[in-house]
Amino acid sequence: MRATDAAVFYQWGARIGLDMTVGYPAWRRMTKRTLQRPAVQRVLADENISIA
Repeated sequence: MRATDAAVFYQWGARIGLDMTVGYPAWRRMTKRTLQRPAVQRVLADENISIA
């Protein structure tokens, strides 16, 4: 799985109503760490992807 895949899955789960903060705490932590990586931030900016 690529680093951005984790973030996209997290966002998708939240959008369909899954409580990602409670139901998937390890995934939430991994996603938070992944989104802090400079390379991931560059890719998201280059691809105009917003992860809220």
